[in-house]
Amino acid sequence: MVLVNYGDSRMTRHEQYEDIIGALGRARVDRELSMRLYAAEDPAEIIDPSVVVERGVILGNVQAIGGAVKLDEGAVIGTDVVIGNGVHIGVQAVIDCGAVLAPGLHIGNGGYIGPRVTVEPLTRDLKPDNEGRVRVIYPDAAVAADVVLPSDVQLGREAVVPSSDTISQIGPYGEHERMVTVYGTLHRQAAYSVGCQYGISGETLRQRVTSNTQTTPTSAKDYADHMKEIVALGAQVQEAFNDNLALARELEAYRLMLAGMQPTDRYFAITAE
Repeated sequence: MVLVNYGDSRMTRHEQYEDIIGALGRARVDRELSMRLYAAEDPAEIIDPSVVVERGVILGNVQAIGGAVKLDEGAVIGTDVVIGNGVHIGVQAVIDCGAVLAPGLHIGNGGYIGPRVTVEPLTRDLKPDNEGRVRVIYPDAAVAADVVLPSDVQLGREAVVPSSDTISQIGPYGEHERMVTVYGTLHRQAAYSVGCQYGISGETLRQRVTSNTQTTPTSAKDYADHMKEIVALGAQVQEAFNDNLALARELEAYRLMLAGMQPTDRYFAITAE
């Protein structure tokens, strides 16, 4: 049996496999994934043993799961998914086949990330929010197949992203050099996320900037000076969203359907050809 490096010790490949399977003990693991882990020269390159898995998780034949990842109760992870370091996937969230989640992303409870969605990796240091999170997709959001989410992505509760042109970013602004995430909504007006403010309306953003609420005077002035460009981008992405309204409604209906299923049924729903 080949000896491999594993942290500060040396373990046989079989010992590595047993260690990782132990970490996945509460999950239902796809048979092909288990076979790949057993046959791998270095199983930790497929799944880092630091992964934290709650009960009821369904784990498909993923490509890779990085370090310090947490999968909450009932989460469903499809085939060929790549999950970067420090990702947290919420209760009953579904990550569909082929999605690539860059490090540090927090996906809220009940979220749906569609097939082959890509979250772009961070290109700079970001200040965490009040709960220590850097990039957040709030609960019950839904992202359609093949969408590319920008690196500083922040989505509010029940956000729906039917295509890549219905989400964008502008900035950075303020003392913390934050990007403003802008995306269309089913309410026919764009939503804005910046810092610890997720999915607020353009009018709410304008009021908070004007009154210096939840920001400093220096940052507020910077945002105020660029509100025209921020609102213009909102109008642009909302127009693109309106053009994709049928798909957006279908996506939201699909998320609700998955939410009503048992984890195993959700897994088979997302892996069906």
